[in-house]
Amino acid sequence: MIRTAGSLLIAIVASFTVAAYSQQPASAPAVVRQELDRVPVEGLSGYEAVTMRTTFPAGAMGSRHVHTGQEFIYVLSGSIVIQSDGEEPLTVKAGEAHMTAPNRVHRVSNPSAAEPCVLVAISMVPRGQPASRTVE
Repeated sequence: MIRTAGSLLIAIVASFTVAAYSQQPASAPAVVRQELDRVPVEGLSGYEAVTMRTTFPAGAMGSRHVHTGQEFIYVLSGSIVIQSDGEEPLTVKAGEAHMTAPNRVHRVSNPSAAEPCVLVAISMVPRGQPASRTVE
């Protein structure tokens, strides 16, 4: 009887241990993008300016993507790391600005474990095009 109870206890502990280690890690927090404005650019036929507010929660990482036009960002709070293919990572902090050329493959992340990053981006894109598109 004691041997059976002991075996049962070992089986229960083992099953809880396996279940605990086999769970998928919590997914990374989602990046929130809000299009604030989209207007034609005077003097630049066929283009429009798209203004976005983007929030990267602590630890968030965006997908690899390109912009369909030139993008200018200004970091309002926190900081981001921009990793462009073939280049060293670039950190952009609150109060700093950066420009990303069209069709440059890159990924943006928030290196902070505690503080969100909020930025404003203005992209000059061909009329009717999205400001960015995900790439593999």
